[in-house]
Amino acid sequence: MTSDLVFRPITGLEEIELFNALPGPYNDGLAEDLQNGHCRADWMWVALRGGRPVARVGWWSRAGIRPEVLETLDIDDAPDDPLRIDVGARLLRTALTALFPAGALPPPYVLQPLPANWRDNSSTEGRIKDRKEVVERTGGKFFVERRRYRWTSGTPVPSRRGILTFRPVSTDEEAVDLLARILPGTLDAYSQADVARSSPAITHACSTTMNC
Repeated sequence: MTSDLVFRPITGLEEIELFNALPGPYNDGLAEDLQNGHCRADWMWVALRGGRPVARVGWWSRAGIRPEVLETLDIDDAPDDPLRIDVGARLLRTALTALFPAGALPPPYVLQPLPANWRDNSSTEGRIKDRKEVVERTGGKFFVERRRYRWTSGTPVPSRRGILTFRPVSTDEEAVDLLARILPGTLDAYSQADVARSSPAITHACSTTMNC
């Protein structure tokens, strides 16, 4: 049943434990983000059934002025709840309507960090597919999957062979010229999207100001 559900934002820091009742990799830092303005209470929504969270969504921002990324999207992963995706989609749709003007393009949803072999684990794969379906039911589309590589302190690094040299870009004009030379044919999905809707100059301005 979904008629007994309540959709609302949390009231503030005093309800962070309610928001964190569902597990997630960022739970330990959400209270601090809420205190320093990277998150706001009216950006953090929960679906409650009998007072218990069964879904949640939350946006994050560098400056706290406007939401920049949908960082948190979780649903109760109980396999015996056939309505969990419906609940997640209803919550996300309700929060989007409250936070963004009609017709506005909402910030992207960034899936939480995953192990590289997440498709080999049926439980993890199921969780990710459920969350993707929640987003797709509210009009979202899968955009890109990226790998993250991390250097471990103490691990030797290859010696520099002198083939490449590194220096700061001297002017904005030089940066735009470099972008114009390297962007055609790029395999980076974000760069492809930027070029499709703008120019190298605008792409450079967006990447340096984060205002586009």
